[in-house]
Amino acid sequence: MSDTIFLRTPSGEEPAVVRNTVRVAVVAAEVERPQQRACVTAVAQAFHHSAACHGTQAKVVLVVVNGSEFHETFEASHLSVRGFTWDVLDAGAASRAMYYAGPTLAMPAGAARSRMPLESYVVADDGIRHLCDCDAWVFMSPLAPAPFLPLRPFLVFADEWVHHAAGVLSADGLRIVAENLTAAAGVLVWSDDMLQEMVHFYGVDRERVRLLPRLSACGETAMTASGSVRHPSVTDVPLEQGQVWFVSEASGLSAYGSAGWSRVAEMAGSAENAWSENDEQLAVAYGEALAELL
Repeated sequence: MSDTIFLRTPSGEEPAVVRNTVRVAVVAAEVERPQQRACVTAVAQAFHHSAACHGTQAKVVLVVVNGSEFHETFEASHLSVRGFTWDVLDAGAASRAMYYAGPTLAMPAGAARSRMPLESYVVADDGIRHLCDCDAWVFMSPLAPAPFLPLRPFLVFADEWVHHAAGVLSADGLRIVAENLTAAAGVLVWSDDMLQEMVHFYGVDRERVRLLPRLSACGETAMTASGSVRHPSVTDVPLEQGQVWFVSEASGLSAYGSAGWSRVAEMAGSAENAWSENDEQLAVAYGEALAELL
């Protein structure tokens, strides 16, 4: 958790804070391909280097699927790296996990703490404390075997492959994506197409979607399972607003609200322009996203 260091001061005076360190987990289940490993590493490094722009000392932990944590790409990043597997919990186990984790997350109004609204949830089992030694999480994808159990506040990236027109997600997959987008403190996208998809198809509040410049290591299909999925442009396929009927019913433990997400980064133009943003602009954009989560 947060490590705060104080300076000794004369008796009766408040101690002076000299450093406040937060630990952020960047979690990726899809790292089989070189492009995927390069992308998640670049994102973790972007958050690590940009936190200082907002006066935050952040220790970023790169969390990747078990068996890949010793890959040379991750070792070369000089970040702390862990392996994980998904651990599926039923409602009773999820409720106990919420209680013992002592999350800052408040339950939805009228919900009993002893009850969870969904039948099952997933947590990232890192062999330590289900990432609860971290202050916040950043998921590289909203897709998982079940909705995320929000033991900590989290952000989630929505890349192009979860666009409804891609046709790669089943009804259950769409439901899980919707639950995770609902529960997230904020949704991060790399294109205006996906910003529109989040708002008009998945029903995410506009104030909770942040458009970030795409990192050069993260091509349009970098985080897809097959590497070949490319959704049709939304100019070709209508968004069909409201067709995912369950989004409005997604429980998601959405207790964060839109506070802190009213300022959506207005990054210029297309993905090509975003790729060419200089380091200072990247640091500002990613630093703001992280600062508002913490």
